[in-house]
Amino acid sequence: IRKLRKQRRIYEQYRKDSKASFNKSENADKELLVQQKQILEDELINREKRWSASVARLRNRIDALEKQNQELRKEIVILERYRLKNCQNREFLHNQNNQIVMRKTKIYDHNGKLSNNICDYKTLIDKLKNTPKCAVLESYEQEASETVAHIVNLTDNYKEVQHGNGIVERTFTDCSRVIYYSDGSSKEINADGTLSVNYLYNGDILKISPDKEVIQVYYYAATKTHHTTFTDGRQILRFANNQAEIHYPNGMKIVVFPDKSIKYISPDGMEENYEKIESLESSHSEKSKLPDSTR
Repeated sequence: IRKLRKQRRIYEQYRKDSKASFNKSENADKELLVQQKQILEDELINREKRWSASVARLRNRIDALEKQNQELRKEIVILERYRLKNCQNREFLHNQNNQIVMRKTKIYDHNGKLSNNICDYKTLIDKLKNTPKCAVLESYEQEASETVAHIVNLTDNYKEVQHGNGIVERTFTDCSRVIYYSDGSSKEINADGTLSVNYLYNGDILKISPDKEVIQVYYYAATKTHHTTFTDGRQILRFANNQAEIHYPNGMKIVVFPDKSIKYISPDGMEENYEKIESLESSHSEKSKLPDSTR
């Protein structure tokens, strides 16, 4: 009996040890499996992040391409509109050439020299009344700006740059440039940058030449009026009915009406009228044409 009890204790101990060893091995396997599972889950999460980033990047690329496609379509519409408008402007400028060229007024003394006393209105009027061979309005068409013409040769030899917001700039081989705006306006700039012509969306045309005697010519399409500005401060307005106005920096004005009659307005508001005068060749004949209030 003792021997059996001893063997039973040995067996029980062996069974406990075997069970403990098995449990320990099983726990180790479980921990290993848990670690492998965690590694696989982390790898899956990283892959999902990379996939999400790739999808987002592709979506952004698609959005950018769609936006670029829309901008290109808009630019096609703008360029086509500009092309049609450019053809109209060329024809218009050709027909309006003689009207854009303004006249320059010169008043001469009895020696044929330009009068330096133009600010002294009363003295000037007296000289005009009593001086033969005095030109009241000399041909200022030949002394002002030349024809507003296109300053760039529109050929296919250009480099195009897109600045965004529908603005397109083309630089030609002769260094001249054309800039197209989203509203249909455009600007042409010559090679050295000394002359630019702006074609506005409303049909107005602005020529700027800061280095010339005529620094600016503006054509108002709505009223068909030309406004010329000179470097000395003079301004000439010519209206659709052929009436012209010359404004001097000192406030003096000369108005030439369609019937060729002329009105002088001094800086202090005094007016002097001449009826259909081309030149004052006879002081007596011109005096007879003046109203009593101006003699």
